[in-house]
Amino acid sequence: MIITRRRRVATTFVVASCLWTVALLAVPYASARWPGSRGVGPAAASFYLAGSLLCHQRAERSFHPWGVRMPVCARCFGLYASAAAGAAIGLLGVTVLRANRMRQDARALRRLVILTALPTAIVWLVEWAGWAQPSAFLRAALAVPLGAAIGWVVTTAIAVEIE
Repeated sequence: MIITRRRRVATTFVVASCLWTVALLAVPYASARWPGSRGVGPAAASFYLAGSLLCHQRAERSFHPWGVRMPVCARCFGLYASAAAGAAIGLLGVTVLRANRMRQDARALRRLVILTALPTAIVWLVEWAGWAQPSAFLRAALAVPLGAAIGWVVTTAIAVEIE
């Protein structure tokens, strides 16, 4: 019973992460495919509003699939997409033995998150200092390790902590 509940909660997290990532791509697609449609406009606006709660949404730092800016910047998209992938890997139990060992050592989890945050932190510092303006692709790519680690940590934490 406990395993079923743990798996259900972890599955819900993974599904929600994946749906959010798909929506981030579906919004520009639908906006480009059906511009001015009565249903698309308000639905897209709700995703842009949700994205604005956590993201600056600057056009020059965002992907523009189908010629329409995404609801979040490239870095945020890299984080969300890789978090969904990391969460799915955690759910599939590829690393169950490691997760069980790591839950006993919270320091190992902190080290994992800190190490995977370094690429994102370094490129953010470079941007902040004005030394360079990396491309949207580079921002997204350097966010992938952190997103994947966080997705994996959250999913495995759910799987081992809920009783």
